[in-house]
Amino acid sequence: MKTNRINSQDWQAKLNQVSKKLDNRNINIEVIGFDIGDQILAKSVHLKGLTYEPKYNTIEITSEKFEHNIQSPSEMYFTCSDENIESIESIEIIDRKNRKQIISFDAPLLLTK
Repeated sequence: MKTNRINSQDWQAKLNQVSKKLDNRNINIEVIGFDIGDQILAKSVHLKGLTYEPKYNTIEITSEKFEHNIQSPSEMYFTCSDENIESIESIEIIDRKNRKQIISFDAPLLLTK
């Protein structure tokens, strides 16, 4: 596994790539912070969209069941098994309250004959 820090000027393009390539995958969302502990916000929900809105400095995560916004992100990291966007395992975002918001991707189902 390789973890790469994503420069803020690349957030919009990278999240658009993830959203287009992995919109059929299920995700989990976990938030970790000193003030709230470790919270699971979503478990195995279908990803519909993942975008960065630079005008509002907000990351929007949409699924079939809910929308989650991350206000004023300061850092973003991608963990992948290789450089291919389809190999992404997780995205870690540090928010304005210094909380880690982790979006992890369930492995795709491999159908065999």
